[in-house]
Amino acid sequence: MIKLGLKSKLTGLVLLFFLMQFLGVGIVYVANWLMGCGYSLNEITMMPQMVAYSLFLSNVLLCLSFFLLRLYNKENFQLQGLHVKDFMATWALMFPVILIVNMLVELFDPIDLNKETIRDLAYHPLGVLAITLIGPLAEELVFRVGCMKLMLDYKLAPWLAILFSSLIVGVAHGNPAQIGGAVLMGVVLGWLYWRSKSFWLPFFAHVFNNSLAIVLLWCYGGEEITIQEMRGAKEFDWLFFLDNLSIAA
Repeated sequence: MIKLGLKSKLTGLVLLFFLMQFLGVGIVYVANWLMGCGYSLNEITMMPQMVAYSLFLSNVLLCLSFFLLRLYNKENFQLQGLHVKDFMATWALMFPVILIVNMLVELFDPIDLNKETIRDLAYHPLGVLAITLIGPLAEELVFRVGCMKLMLDYKLAPWLAILFSSLIVGVAHGNPAQIGGAVLMGVVLGWLYWRSKSFWLPFFAHVFNNSLAIVLLWCYGGEEITIQEMRGAKEFDWLFFLDNLSIAA
């Protein structure tokens, strides 16, 4: 179904993604060794501040590599044709989507290997920046502007391009608790990319999704809270007010 040339290019993009993740960790490890800190690689991957440094660095390197290798078309970044109402419509769409995706993930309750790590990153400046801005930037470049655009260029049906790119995103996340949500959210972001033919709407939606997750962690003292628990917590009435407002809009 996918042509050989397309397979090799997609493989190259995915390998670039993982290479930059390993390179970020490697640079942090070498820096730690040069400064005489003496932490092992295993210890570094368990320390929130080190994880924040490596995650931020990995995504910055990935973004730089993407542009230096010219793995994009300039038209993907044009704002021409997009209006404020398009971003407002995307904002309105994301509230119910986020709630539905999280309810579906909670229904299956997969194992979360990164629960403590994500909680700790939410209280580290570089961790917050990596999760809310640099991470979404890197992922949208690789998986939408890169992978999905390639599939569309090779005349793959849009729904297949959206589905396959979303599956790649899910596999790239690795953590069982994130795979399902990443795939479902990837379908929505892929649809936004296909409809707008622009990087900006899925990037905006991705930033909003991740930022809302961080804000909710802050609101609940760093502990995860389910959708059902939020419905019973008065401090989250504002969230469901906004959700109802977005649906009405």
